[in-house]
Order: sequence, then C-alpha cells, then structure tokens
Amino acid sequence: MRITPMKSKSDLSKDGFFSNLLGKIFPPRDSSPHNGAAKNRNLVGQRIRTIRMEKHWTQNRLAKELQSAGLNKSRVAVARIEAQMVHVYDFQLLYIAKVLGVAPLDLFPKTQANGNLHEEVTWLKKLRRACAFIGRRHTTNRGSKSSLR
Repeated sequence: MRITPMKSKSDLSKDGFFSNLLGKIFPPRDSSPHNGAAKNRNLVGQRIRTIRMEKHWTQNRLAKELQSAGLNKSRVAVARIEAQMVHVYDFQLLYIAKVLGVAPLDLFPKTQANGNLHEEVTWLKKLRRACAFIGRRHTTNRGSKSSLR
C-alpha cells in the first residue's frame, strides 16, 4: 500500500483542472442515457413520439393514460421508450396502441408493400447495430480518443 502526503490547496486545484481536462478527453465509461450508450433497443419509440405529439399530448399525459389503462409507466419510462433506450414488450405495445387510438402495427416503421420484407428487416437490424456500435464507441473508448467524435 502506498501512502501519499497531504495535498495543499494549490495541488488540489491543479488536480481539479487536470481531472476536468482528462474527463473531457476521455469521457467516463458508463451507460448513462445521456451519452447514447443504450440507444436503439426498440423500433417503435420514434413512432410513439410522433403519434403522441400529433395528439398534442405530453409524455406525462401519455403516462397517466397508460396507468389508467392498467400499464404502470411513469413519464421517465415513456421518455426512455421514445428515446429507444429500453426494450418494449408485446403486451406493452397493445396498451400503448389502445391508449393512442391506433392499431399496434401503426407503431412500427413503415415498410414497402411490394418490397422484400426480409431485406427491410435485415436493413433495420443493421441500422440498429450500427447505431448501437456508435453509442458504445462514444462511451467505451479504452484509453484512446474516439475517432467518431
């Protein structure tokens, strides 16, 4: 065990400066929702937000409507769904669609009627993986600057 001497006020301010500088160069490796680490875990979030905003509802109003329908979701949970930070279960989609007054399929991204469904789903999966990779790259750079910033 190494014993370090007490630091003076001037040493502490230097450490604060350097730790702040290092924090900007090497961001913390956490899964905070603010740094994009947990994005793109569902396909319906953007569509839910669009429909909610068309109805001129707040996230709080949607949360209260979901609670009255029997699905216990807070405003923060609604925000995390819309930001695609959490997975959404199929039974939750039924509640959300009912409360918003749309069919459950209307919550999913639109696909081409005459297109190849397999190709579209494969493309959506690649898009999700690419976005997840970019999010991880921003937050888990192990000791080196991210080339994507």
